[in-house]
Amino acid sequence: MLKRITKTTGLLLFAASIMPANAADVKKIDAQEGTIYSALAKANGIFIDGEIDGKDEATYYVSADGKYHEIDGLEIGSVATDFLLGKYVEIDQDTYVDITDNYKVLDETVRENLNDDAATTLRKKIKGDNDGRFDKNYYDGSNIIQATRKNVGDWATYQYKLKTQRINGDNYSRIYGDPQGNYVDADYNIGELKVSTTSDSVTIKNTEDTYVVTENGQDYELKAEIKENSYLNAGPDAVYRLVDLTIYKRQKNTTTWAIATGEVKFGGVRYSATNLRNDGSVTVFQKFSKTQASDDIDGIKYAKDSNLYFITDEDGKAENVYAFPGQAANRGCASAGATKLTVAGTNITSVYAEPASIVNHKIYGETIHLKSKNKYNYLDLSDSDDTEYDAWNPASGLPWILDGGYVKTWDGKDSFTKLYKVDGAMNKMSAFGKDNIIVWNEDDGGYSVIHNVSQATGTTTTTATGAAATTDNKTTNGWVKAADGIWSYNKADGTKATGWLQDGAWYYLNDKGVMATGWINDRGTWYYCNASGAMLSSTVVDGYVLGANGAWIK
Repeated sequence: MLKRITKTTGLLLFAASIMPANAADVKKIDAQEGTIYSALAKANGIFIDGEIDGKDEATYYVSADGKYHEIDGLEIGSVATDFLLGKYVEIDQDTYVDITDNYKVLDETVRENLNDDAATTLRKKIKGDNDGRFDKNYYDGSNIIQATRKNVGDWATYQYKLKTQRINGDNYSRIYGDPQGNYVDADYNIGELKVSTTSDSVTIKNTEDTYVVTENGQDYELKAEIKENSYLNAGPDAVYRLVDLTIYKRQKNTTTWAIATGEVKFGGVRYSATNLRNDGSVTVFQKFSKTQASDDIDGIKYAKDSNLYFITDEDGKAENVYAFPGQAANRGCASAGATKLTVAGTNITSVYAEPASIVNHKIYGETIHLKSKNKYNYLDLSDSDDTEYDAWNPASGLPWILDGGYVKTWDGKDSFTKLYKVDGAMNKMSAFGKDNIIVWNEDDGGYSVIHNVSQATGTTTTTATGAAATTDNKTTNGWVKAADGIWSYNKADGTKATGWLQDGAWYYLNDKGVMATGWINDRGTWYYCNASGAMLSSTVVDGYVLGANGAWIK
């Protein structure tokens, strides 16, 4: 058995470029000797419980630089359940390892403490901003009612009691916020919802105002309300969820509201909600930004951008989406499967995985495009694809699949694509993006780690501003600056480089060979290249933490 790992001794497992220049290349990953009992890859690290390097079972943490660190003080058989704030590995939800403090084992209620701190920070922010929207007793004084909190990555949802009761009887508004106290009221802004009656129409923009339409010489008021149905996922800049939308109608200067969701049409005459829920609402898909609007509602900040999308095609015909609860069954899938909506930049992937009890069980995928036509917002679904799977993880914006010795992911369009080839005996996997994956076979032994560590760390950065420029029509190798100031890189054979390129620092060349700057989404992982094109690492940009390999740490 090869001697590979010693305590606190580093081993660079897999040093390679962040992405092959040809994205269609499938890299072959060699198997290692050893037995993995459990593993969790997340952010830039991997937690492992197993027998490796010829040693008895122990626990390890593979850090962002590729080094293995044996963790003292953990019980054998420990299972990592989550990574918190890029600092703590959560073990069995009651023990924590501080990866920033010599991998110290903590017997503390870290998750509970972090949740309490985040709730307190938000409560103070709400208290300072509130000017009549929320009931003061809900966040101040001796009668504080703890807001309901649900973990959603670095953003969580809370419920705050409204001072004025809604028509639907739901007295709470959902606040989404992060541990630093940044928040938006998710139940106020709904964008531009065109609602038509038999002879008039109006555009409803929020859930508080009333909007007047005229029917047969009589004025009526319309009002919209939304209630969260289910949280789906969040990306770097937006949150995605299903909400139940209800339209109410009353004669002007009267007090009694009636449900009118099934009476009106949306987007002119394009769609009428005929299949209503028992409460008279219709379920729609909402995307809202994490950025606050410049205005507020009674002191409380709401999302700058928000839109509701009907779960139909452009003609109003109902669609069934794999990732939406219960809808995969309408497409002939078993109801016991797992669903997930993943978000990578503007790419939204809908996934359904058949239960393992089904022979040759498959995973299905499709891309959701958010569209609008004549003020009617709808979903445009791509062609779907399916593949059998041994294991899968929805992480870092995309589904990651182990299937018959191949690691696959969604291509962002309409099919699953192969990235890596591993030993065909591997049947378990934990993945967090293309640069942080572990696969193994617990019964037969053997494992492979894909941990692509950037070699730019600690090297001298060569920026495009110091590169040579072309002045004639001769082919120039290296960096070339065009007349319009755009930089590209010519390889030795004179062709332009595409994909990731290491030249001191890492640079990204798009499919036309043009050097990219700013935020870059590479197969579900976000990177940031500065104005000179150099990829940044181990820093914070726009409030987002970048790891040692340059990837955004969620």
